[in-house]
Amino acid sequence: MGFVDFANHNVLARIYYPTKEKCAENHQKWPLWGDDEYISGLLVFMKAMTHRWPSWAPRGEYQHFDKIRNVTQWLPQTGFPSIFRLLNGRVHVPIIDRAAINKDKKWPLVVFSHGLGCARFTYSQICYDLASYGFVVIAPEHRDGSACLSYTFDKSGKKWAIQHKRVELHEEEYFVRNRQVRERCHEALQAMDLAFSLNESESAQTNFYHEKEQDPFLESFKDTMDLSNPVMCGHSFGGATTLMALATEPKFKIGIVLDGWLFPIRDEMELPSKVNQKPIMFVNTESFLNEENLKKMETFSDSQEEVQRTCLYILGSVHQNHIDAPFVIRGAKIRKMVGMHSETCPELVMALNNKLMVQFIRKHTTGEGSCETEVENDLKKHEKLFRTGFGTEHCDVNPAGQP
Repeated sequence: MGFVDFANHNVLARIYYPTKEKCAENHQKWPLWGDDEYISGLLVFMKAMTHRWPSWAPRGEYQHFDKIRNVTQWLPQTGFPSIFRLLNGRVHVPIIDRAAINKDKKWPLVVFSHGLGCARFTYSQICYDLASYGFVVIAPEHRDGSACLSYTFDKSGKKWAIQHKRVELHEEEYFVRNRQVRERCHEALQAMDLAFSLNESESAQTNFYHEKEQDPFLESFKDTMDLSNPVMCGHSFGGATTLMALATEPKFKIGIVLDGWLFPIRDEMELPSKVNQKPIMFVNTESFLNEENLKKMETFSDSQEEVQRTCLYILGSVHQNHIDAPFVIRGAKIRKMVGMHSETCPELVMALNNKLMVQFIRKHTTGEGSCETEVENDLKKHEKLFRTGFGTEHCDVNPAGQP
């Protein structure tokens, strides 16, 4: 699959898209999974998590949480990328930088919102897998302080770092997170606007570095997208972002919430009624099920009869299964310590999750694809791993964690 990074003072995003170029033959164009500055940002995020655990988030999957807290205090931020590379090597993502976009047809749009402490590249497997099924996926990197690190660019093109924001003990957590989810929603809408702009090949496009320098490659996106049914989706904090974006922007027609962390929209009582006419699928992991989160999720279960609302979870899965990290971190013991160990094979959880997304999107759009039979058959083959239902009556809930 192809990709290109885009940034100006409004949007910072990675765009994944279909291409006819062969990834295996162009491995020299594969990007590194996380530059050193972002790897350092992941350490900053880990320290923030041990300082104040997010409300409504279980931590039973973090088997050695206290040890993690002690260790992260002594890890040097400047030297952490070297330690990370020593343990895991230099990991590259099998996507091609600026590959020629496949123009055989117009591709539906998916906007993907990342979770707390993540970035535009940390869900590459979901995003490039969706692109392989025939979608253009725009993954904005949120600049509200919820990413592990991000950047903004002023109108002169100067680059400014945005560090991960730690919620201090004296701060009102809900106020901080609700303010962030509103900003994230705005950024998701800007990502969709970027798609419309690229599709129309407007002169407002800019390249990754400097707003005044036009990037000719972006003109290749003209007339490549079917924007009749844009899809909004996201993981964890991105799930809350998804629901707010669906309620805010009429152009978003379909929603997918992956293990949504809904604490940031706890008091947004009007959201369910605002998305009443839009199909939404909730895909949860077993370890992240907790009462407060599920009760909020259940408020979205009611809709008009012709509008589908689906909620399920995958047996033996953990919250981190949606992220690239379980495939990047080599050490099994380290994966257990940081909550990335799952009873069900991570590759299988990821594959089933992505096929559920493709199935749901195709069901609610006019798009057709030869992959549909393969998707249906694989999901049916593993149907014993799925449990369906909203609320707490269909599952064993886990308590929210405390540091």
